[in-house]
Order: sequence, then C-alpha cells, then structure tokens
Amino acid sequence: MRLSSPPETGSTPSDYNQGPGNVSMTTNNQNQGTDNAKLRSIAEDYGFSPLYVTFGGRHAYVYTNAKASWNKKEKKQKAAELQQVYRSEYPKYQVRVHVLNS
Repeated sequence: MRLSSPPETGSTPSDYNQGPGNVSMTTNNQNQGTDNAKLRSIAEDYGFSPLYVTFGGRHAYVYTNAKASWNKKEKKQKAAELQQVYRSEYPKYQVRVHVLNS
C-alpha cells in the first residue's frame, strides 16, 4: 500500500500538527487566553507595563517595560520578585520575566 504524498491530499506536513492557538498543549483546555490576561494584570500590579506574553508548552515568557525609572539593581530585584509571584500563582508554567527597559 502506498501512502499518498502531501500534494495529492492538498496538505503539507506542517498542517498535521497545527491546533487552535488558544489550546494549552499541557492541559488540553482553552485556558491560555485567561492565563494571558492574568499574567498581564499581575505584572501591572507590580509596576510593570506588559508588552506581550508568549506560551510554549510549560513555559510562559512575559516581556514588559517598567512604569518607573529603575537602576540596574532595582530592575533585577523587581523582575525577580515578579517571577517569584508567578511561581507561586502559576505552578503549571515556568514563567520567565524579561524587562526590556527601565
């Protein structure tokens, strides 16, 4: 038996593994939209202005700007505090915080 090639079926190999963008690959629930909003609101509560949040499996990456002007030491300390809050609030994600400016 010969398998059909992608041009005959009208699909490409990259089409096979594509799911809806809002489905978490670890829980199969449509929850990343609400997780995104919660991660953003926590960052705002701690003095950050979140630019965007990305998810990849168990990882979440939060890219933010600082609302206030901080020196390098304060910036590192605030980012560590925010990451600690995320660790306690969202154990299902390993959240990384990136402060782009301060």
